Formats: sequence, structure tokens, C-alpha cells
Amino acid sequence: MLRLPQLDRWLLAVLVLACFSASTSEARAQKPAGLNRFAVDFVTLKSGERLRGAFLGQDSQGIVSMAVQRAWLAERRPEMLKKHVEQERAAAVDNATRRRDRVKSWIDETTEPQLKIAFLETELDRAEAILKDASNPNGLSTQFVLLKFRPVEIATSFAQAAENRQVAVVAWSEKLENVERRKVSDLLAELKKNGIQNPADEAVNLTDRIPPLAESDDSWAARRAIVDYHYGKKLDFQGMGGALFRTGDGAQQLNLAQVLPQLLQSQAGGLSSIAEILGEPGFGPGKPKPTAKADELKSAIQIAEREGVSAFRVTQLEMNVPRRRTDVTQQFLVRMPDDSWKMIWKKTASEDASKPRPEARKQIENDPQIKQVLKLLDGLGGAGGQLDVALQFGGATMDAQKAADRHFFEFRDQYLQRLDSPPLALAVPAAR
Repeated sequence: MLRLPQLDRWLLAVLVLACFSASTSEARAQKPAGLNRFAVDFVTLKSGERLRGAFLGQDSQGIVSMAVQRAWLAERRPEMLKKHVEQERAAAVDNATRRRDRVKSWIDETTEPQLKIAFLETELDRAEAILKDASNPNGLSTQFVLLKFRPVEIATSFAQAAENRQVAVVAWSEKLENVERRKVSDLLAELKKNGIQNPADEAVNLTDRIPPLAESDDSWAARRAIVDYHYGKKLDFQGMGGALFRTGDGAQQLNLAQVLPQLLQSQAGGLSSIAEILGEPGFGPGKPKPTAKADELKSAIQIAEREGVSAFRVTQLEMNVPRRRTDVTQQFLVRMPDDSWKMIWKKTASEDASKPRPEARKQIENDPQIKQVLKLLDGLGGAGGQLDVALQFGGATMDAQKAADRHFFEFRDQYLQRLDSPPLALAVPAAR
């Protein structure tokens, strides 16, 4: 999933900014000078209308979406808004009805835990309120209108840089006046007066200010899986190379003195001397055969299906000894309506293993399971510098693991606030 830092969630999750088709590339090349002084995106249609707002990308049919403030459109393009309202209301009613019905069905299927039921009941109340607003014959009250254009309808367009657009997003969130017509420097000055020193540091969610969006069955399944994973049984796997072990709920406590040799041996180009020592007969399992990535995920998928869960997380470690770097990659996979499994999130955290980490090293050395490995090495005469390298990598791995966990919790938590935001973009091929 593409995710750009510090941008508004509802802009990010759908969308790669300025992703226009080849038919508009020539128009993009002819960008009017000076527009980068502003915070909003610009588009001029071949019909003559000039609009200001935020591009939301392009769908699979090539349709370009743009969010425009309703008040600005009513003032500057009232006829365009009038034509749009009836179509908007019909779509909003359909989308809000479907969301309400999905939440009702979910509640009917859920018996526990109570905290999850309470969350869903709150979301049902909100879904019904959104449907009531969408059914208003006078039009929606949302701050933004979503306009859609075919590429052939666009004469020229200008998409702002991410930092400019972030200023617009924060300004809209603060409901500053005339955001569309003001320069970035002017908006920054007013935001600073309001106590916002750096808009790039602001996490803004404007989902409740746009009309209800359509959501595919796959996206809804992924959203449900995230909530189920949080409130229900958590299935997690960790490993390195071809070795993948279950952790979390229902996992047996692993003996690190037995697991570490397999992990070390499975890592191509890893700590070969220690791996060879621990792999000697009587000192641990023999060197395992490499397992293809698809095979190890297949095993995890089989466990998930056997236990009836709809999602699981995989954490994998990769060590680059020559470069003294450790990478921890996490993936989150969910079950789709067609029973395939799709990775909907992936993130890698990297750490420099040459960086001194005395506290982490002390913690590792004092771990009861690690002591078993150290005792084994001492009985073999020690491993000298090899052991120091191993402990350095251990500290780096701990830090990378914490960072990867933090990234995952940030991803997860944004979908636990409400069931209609941010949109889920599922562009990664399914695993089977």
C-alpha cells in the first residue's frame, strides 16, 4: 500500500496524487507559472469551468476525482453544484444504506467480546445518522463535494507538492476562510496564530466531511478483518529466512536455545560461524532446507483457515552482516470474500547494528533463554567476536522490532476509530 507521511488519511488511502492518464500528460506539462504559491490543486475543464480543491487520484476506469469545498463551489460555480446535488444525493443514499446494512449484519453475527459489540453498535448509530443526512432532499451538509471527470474532459491541471497540499488540508480542518484563493505563506501565518507551528506534524482526518463513499466487498472484508484481529484472537508469526514460528495467542512457548540455531542457519550470509557451531551434532537441529516465501505463507494461511481467523500478522528478520544492518519487515494478510488471502499492509524498519546499545545488550544477555545459548557457546570455548556481532545484531533487532510494531499499530489504529475511514486501497495481488 502506498502511504505518504503526514498527509490526510482520506487523501492517502485512495490515491496517488497527480496520477493522470497519458491523455492528460500534455496538459500537465503546460503548468501555469506561479500556481505553486498556493496550497490547493487546480483543474480547468474543456467546458470552461475552473476548479480548486484536492485531487483524489484516478480509478480503474480512468475517472479523475477531486474534492472541492461545497461553500466555494456554491459561490463560484453554483450551476455546477446544482447539477451535481441530485446525483450526489442518490449515490450518498446508496452508499450509506449499504454501510448501515453491513454493520447491522456484522452485529447479528457477533456474540463477543462485548467491547467489540459496543463499538459496532456505536458505528451503527453513526451509520444511520449519515444515512439520514444523505436522504435530505435539500442536499448533503458535508464540507466537501466529490467531483469526477473523464481525462478527455480536462484541459489543464496542476497538482501541488505534498507539503503545499498538507497546508491546505490543515487549513480546511481548521476551517480557515478562502483557502482556495490564498497563498501558502498566508495560510501558514494564520495557522501559526492558531497555535499550529508546523502543519506537516498534524495528523488530520477529514473523512467525516465528505459524502459517504462506495466500498468494495474486498475492502469491507479487509476492514472487518482489522477490527476482528484487534478485538478477537490474534494470530502472529515471526521468523527469519525459511523459518517461521507462531507467536501470540495459542502459540507454544518456544525454547530459544532450540529455535536460534534454525534461525541463524536459515539466514543466507548470516552469522555462519555461530550457525555452524550450533548446528554440530548434539548441539541443535541440522541446517534446515530453505523454504520459499510462498511456502511459508502457505503454512501460515493453513493455520489461519484451520482456526477460523480472518487475518494474521507476519514479522520477518533479515540480517546483512557485512553492512551491519538488520531489517524487520511486517505484513498483514486478510481473507477475502473469495477465500483468497491478500496482503493489505507491509512495512520494513531498518537499524544500524554497529550502533552501541549497552542497555539492549545487557537486557539480551540477562534473558533466561539467551543465557542457554551463551552457556552452550561457553561450553564450546566461546565464539569471540562472532558472539559480539550476534549481540550487536540482537540489540539492533530489538529496536527494529519496536519500530515495526509502532508502524503496524499506527496502521491498525486508523481503522479502529470508525468504519468508513480511511478508505482501504487494495492493490496487492492475493496470496493463495
